[in-house]
Amino acid sequence: CGDRIILIFEALAAGENGMSTCPLHTLDLRGNICKEKYKELLPAAIDNLGTKQWEMYNGICVGDLRRGTLKSLVIHEMNVNFISVDNVLMLAKFLKLNSSLTELDIHSNHLHSYGVETIIKALASTEFRSVPGQIQKLDFSDNQVKGISPGLTSALTSMGIENLETYNRFPIGKIRRGEMTALHLNDYTDRRSFGGDAIIVLALCLKSNHSLTSIDFSGDLFDYHNETVVGPEGVLLILQALAANKKNGVSTCPVHSLNLMWNNNDKITNELESAVQALGSTQWEVYNEIRIGDVRRGAATELSLRRRDTSSDWMFESIHHDLPPVHTPRNEDKEMLAQNEEEDNGHAHMPEENVHSVEKGLDDQSVRGQRGQSCCQRGPTE
Repeated sequence: CGDRIILIFEALAAGENGMSTCPLHTLDLRGNICKEKYKELLPAAIDNLGTKQWEMYNGICVGDLRRGTLKSLVIHEMNVNFISVDNVLMLAKFLKLNSSLTELDIHSNHLHSYGVETIIKALASTEFRSVPGQIQKLDFSDNQVKGISPGLTSALTSMGIENLETYNRFPIGKIRRGEMTALHLNDYTDRRSFGGDAIIVLALCLKSNHSLTSIDFSGDLFDYHNETVVGPEGVLLILQALAANKKNGVSTCPVHSLNLMWNNNDKITNELESAVQALGSTQWEVYNEIRIGDVRRGAATELSLRRRDTSSDWMFESIHHDLPPVHTPRNEDKEMLAQNEEEDNGHAHMPEENVHSVEKGLDDQSVRGQRGQSCCQRGPTE
């Protein structure tokens, strides 16, 4: 369908002196999937269509966007094939001209990373940013944005978050103004909704965090095999953002409880070590369910490091190197405990034939005992 859509656009764009004279203002090509492989060919065809006459494209009111009379635009599963590149490019084309939109909701439209990045770039474009008013509410959740790409990071950074109130339902404005003390990912999203774009926005917001003291982005809130969990890149991005809270080179990060477990973070890197070291150690109480505050104060006598990951290892080492040794059960203690347990259980751990033989021996002893008791009861003459 991509080739046919391009042919239609080229035909409509044909005009005199290189200028489009197409009178068409409404076009609906929904249901015709134009895949990402056409993303290099479509922009030129769409640019040649012009903008002045358009009112509706695939059910999107692009005319209101062009005139600046639209404040809220919601596109939610109106087209099961919204991944179609022509939809993304046409919407981006008119978002660059918009001067009034404050809310954009395109969740659950199969945009993937390419679609989200293209629309974010349109919102961050010079045309959009040069007019008064900025987007305050954005929702790209449940669009299968996997991973953290440099292009998406650059687009979101260029767009900025200074005027954002919510992004994918996360209260960015409250975090930015210091009105929240706890942020638990599961309160605002589910396993389908969270993507790499949300991690980037949250990291940008956490770089100037002054109030959050508890953060939970643990992957056990999601399906373990789901590719939209925070992941190793997200863990590093969050740690680097928190480490950016500094004054005179000293960490001022107020977070004392952080959970980034179950995010497949199983590789030690120089960047991860540097980020953890930069976070300091004086304020920490709990990291990935490890009570490192007790370790720091020397109040821990036993410590379990089950279900840890590499960031947990580095965090533990960063606070533990100058503290008294923490007692953990020695191997010989464990062997002695196991041996005592076997003795207490008797023959519970014996092979089945040995158990039968013991039971049989007990039966023989009881029979002999009964016979002996009968002999004692008989008279001497007998």
